[in-house]
Amino acid sequence: QPPLAEPHPSAAAAPAGDDGTLLGGAVHAAGVGITVCDATRPGWPILFANHAFAELTGYPETALPGLTLSHLHGPASDPATVARIDLAVAAGQPISVDLLDYRRDGSRFWHGLTLAPIRDADGRVTRVIASSLDITERKQAAEALREAKEAAEAALRHLRGERVPHEILLPVEIVDRANCAAWDKPFEARSLPAWDEVTR
Repeated sequence: QPPLAEPHPSAAAAPAGDDGTLLGGAVHAAGVGITVCDATRPGWPILFANHAFAELTGYPETALPGLTLSHLHGPASDPATVARIDLAVAAGQPISVDLLDYRRDGSRFWHGLTLAPIRDADGRVTRVIASSLDITERKQAAEALREAKEAAEAALRHLRGERVPHEILLPVEIVDRANCAAWDKPFEARSLPAWDEVTR
């Protein structure tokens, strides 16, 4: 489970006697990006975005209304995930996904994106409320763990004398070189002993 978001430091306290102001202050204070989109128009243009969403995406708050969430997509954004979002909203169903998107400066970020379609009195979906939680560090840690696991498996296959693709074997070669440098020994490619020598 992601950690609870901290309140945004720039959020001002809202008067307790005004429920509307209190709600607006709470939305602005949230450490999670929140947007309200117009589901009656193509692309669901943003009607409102809070401070956290502006900081996550790098866009000024004043520049966000009128843009669409698809404006954040780029070459590495998963089209299958985007299609799932479109289908869910069209069906009036909430959905939560992990999606890779792009900030204003072109840098990439992962966000846990949850969208909740809102219906009017006639049952039509007129608004979409979206929350975006920055999960970039979690995704990077998971990717580093996956690469470490692949390198460890490649090292084991290398020890067994099995053929290993160069792009997978490369981390093992880096470790070989580092070990040789640490012990002041010359590096020799594929210098690890064969599996039968290790298990004798």
